[in-house]
Amino acid sequence: MPVPSNPAGHLLAASFAGEPDAALEDLYREKHAQFLRVARAITADSDSAYESVQEGFARALRGSEGLQRVGALEPWVWRIVVNAARDRRRADARRHHREVGEAALESVAAPDAPVADRAVLAAVAALPRATAPGAVSEPLRGS
Repeated sequence: MPVPSNPAGHLLAASFAGEPDAALEDLYREKHAQFLRVARAITADSDSAYESVQEGFARALRGSEGLQRVGALEPWVWRIVVNAARDRRRADARRHHREVGEAALESVAAPDAPVADRAVLAAVAALPRATAPGAVSEPLRGS
């Protein structure tokens, strides 16, 4: 069922009248597809893009009390959604690196792994945290 579109003037009027929740809802209904496309371009993943838009609007809703200028509603929400997508992309990258590191450790730490691999694992474990490669040291240290 298509969502009815409200004129942009209604967004400004609702925000100006102290109804930022209604203005955000209208903006969400009118521009959701555009927000989703931009978030998808940033995250390179449809699910992450969807989550980013949801998180962005949730952040905007939580912070809407502080919105002072009427004309700033849409650009303000765009910035929040873009930042949420960037945060999601970084979190996805960290999760991917951690999973790759854990998989590498599983193969190296296996009982049937060559002795040289176990020696490398022990050497990495002995490195100071700032020196050890992140993808290996994080899973190794359990943090």
